Amino acid sequence: MQHADSLREGEIVQGHIIKVNRDSVIVDIGYKSEGVIPASEFIDTTGKVNVQPGDVVDVLVEAKENDQGLVALSKEKADKLKVWDEISAACERDELIEGTITARVKGGL
Repeated sequence: MQHADSLREGEIVQGHIIKVNRDSVIVDIGYKSEGVIPASEFIDTTGKVNVQPGDVVDVLVEAKENDQGLVALSKEKADKLKVWDEISAACERDELIEGTITARVKGGL
């Protein structure tokens, strides 16, 4: 169990799915309270929630406690930060990165 002071907002931690509800997924991150993630962050291309109890996920701590006393977590934000770290590391090593262009914005793709 993590000590209350050791969990920081903005930190990526590993958690275990303990319950999947219609609107939310409850995650044990080893903290005094469980974490909650909107179920919409786990919907696959078929429109179904693609996790089940026991699955391990990396999540970003958004807030230590919300109105229900749960830790607010985000899987999508953790995934984006991990990808950005991989891109930064590849850039530092002067490596090429393969990807798919999804949008054009002012000054880039």
